[in-house]
Amino acid sequence: MQARTGRRRPPPAAPPPRQATDPSFSPAFASPAGQTRSWRAPESQAVEMMGDESREIAAAGVEIEGEATPVPTLQGDPAADRAVPATITDQRDEVIAAGLDTLRLAIAAGETGIVRLALLNNGDRHAQFQIHVEGWIDEQWVRITYSDQEELGAPSRQLWLHPAERALLTIAITPPRTPSSTAGERPFAVVIRTADYGARQCRLGALLTIQPYTGLLLGQLIQHQPVTNWRRRTARLVLPVTNRGNVAAQLFVQGHDARRQCHVSFRVPGAERWQLRRATFTVPPGKTVQIGLRITPPAPPLIGLRSRTAEVGLAVGYLKAANTPLPATAVITTQPVIGPWLLAALCALCTLVAAGALLLTTATAMLASRDQRTPVVAQVMAQPTPLPPQIITIVVHLAQPAPVGAPSAGRTESSAVLPLPVIDADAPIVRPEQVTAPGTPYRASTFHPVAPPADTQTQPRSSQAPFTYQQMFEEIALQYDLNWRVLAAQAYLESGFDSLALSNSGAMGLMQILPGTWREWAPAVAANDPFDAYSSALVAAVYLDHLRSELGKRGHPQIEWMLVAYNWGIDRLVEHLEAGRTWDDLPATSRQYAEDILRIAQTIPLD
Repeated sequence: MQARTGRRRPPPAAPPPRQATDPSFSPAFASPAGQTRSWRAPESQAVEMMGDESREIAAAGVEIEGEATPVPTLQGDPAADRAVPATITDQRDEVIAAGLDTLRLAIAAGETGIVRLALLNNGDRHAQFQIHVEGWIDEQWVRITYSDQEELGAPSRQLWLHPAERALLTIAITPPRTPSSTAGERPFAVVIRTADYGARQCRLGALLTIQPYTGLLLGQLIQHQPVTNWRRRTARLVLPVTNRGNVAAQLFVQGHDARRQCHVSFRVPGAERWQLRRATFTVPPGKTVQIGLRITPPAPPLIGLRSRTAEVGLAVGYLKAANTPLPATAVITTQPVIGPWLLAALCALCTLVAAGALLLTTATAMLASRDQRTPVVAQVMAQPTPLPPQIITIVVHLAQPAPVGAPSAGRTESSAVLPLPVIDADAPIVRPEQVTAPGTPYRASTFHPVAPPADTQTQPRSSQAPFTYQQMFEEIALQYDLNWRVLAAQAYLESGFDSLALSNSGAMGLMQILPGTWREWAPAVAANDPFDAYSSALVAAVYLDHLRSELGKRGHPQIEWMLVAYNWGIDRLVEHLEAGRTWDDLPATSRQYAEDILRIAQTIPLD
């Protein structure tokens, strides 16, 4: 018997039943009414009808009664396909006999995978079959054709078959090469339905594996704050990164500059803190993430005619792949403290000041020359201008009284007796408290004190006149260009002005100096007693001056950073700054220490 080739045709009128005498009908296909058909019953005729290319299906057979068994493949190793379980369970039918040549299909996105479907009308009537591909694949990926390349139209995809007629169909699955075709396993099923046998259906499960591919795209840098100056020391940028592959990408981003002068840190999605120099992150397929960049260039120059630029190289690549990372470049501009416009304004101001001084000098010279041209007669007739009253301080050497006796050889009789002067009411009056002994400073409230003799300046501090804390802090702060009120507030916060204080950690004296710091800096100022108030304040001042110089080299000359270094340690603070951290990242105790000192210093009166 010749096998009929399945093809799509309009449904005919009710076909007449075939008789047993018909040579194309085999009694083996007939079954009593109400009994189910078995694929094994017409074994020999089925092999002949399906042809050579589908005989292996009929030879092995599928038992319809009871639990369904897997359909063997047309080619390849049947055991290999049976070893991979399908997520969608098969549903067999005794009338709709169907089988797939493979249960597992692995293709790359953009390529086409082929699955062949053998379909047999195992019923007793001319029937219409509808074929669908369902599951975790897009119906737009699927194309179903006959062996003669006649395509079934979507969405109905109907096929008419006579009893015992078979059809061999080709199912082509082409996932597009887009991120929507995510890599991984996608279960699907080929479902054949017919309404001519009472809403029967047959479902064959299979598994499609889409192989992964990668693709990466860097967007243009979004420059929120690309310019830095003395107020804004950090530049902020955003780098968009797009995953154009069909699998989640584990990426890294890193940055550096050729001169190694800039600090680069990143903020990636999911991270709570900024990461220095390198960061890792994950991008889902087809998604774009925004990578935050924070770049801190060196301190801006004090004077400059143009801005300074720094180029920072960025690289984004896969963590576990040999692909070359994608490069990007961020350009940061640093403006000088005194730029060309401000420099021009200062020059103009200096020119105006010089011109004003020149005009004032010219006017003074003209007035002086006019006074010189005044007639001599006018000068003679002019009344003398009274001198303003002067404050006179008389110093009497009590230890050496004036000698009383005969006049000296150079004194004459006329000079020995002098007339009494006439007392002027406007002349200054010398009071007794204005008379001072040698070496004793004058303390009158309305007059300036007389400086002590030079020899008292070389005496030790303890042998001189009483010395207050204010005078001590003013003198020491003047030597090292410090604010004496900040120095006094620090002494109050450290020891409460107790020069004999000693902490549990070994800090000593008025300024609570550690033994190691004392051994290092006391010789620099010739101090030898840590419990002497003057010596402790002197060592603390020279140490604060050193901390300010070290932090100034790193672009942080502010007084609050100097106080934090005194409390926390210069080495810890330098590591903190090199890591790209800010004032808010400091320990709360050290930050509060500096803020308390500055607040206390503001409460000290000006006089």
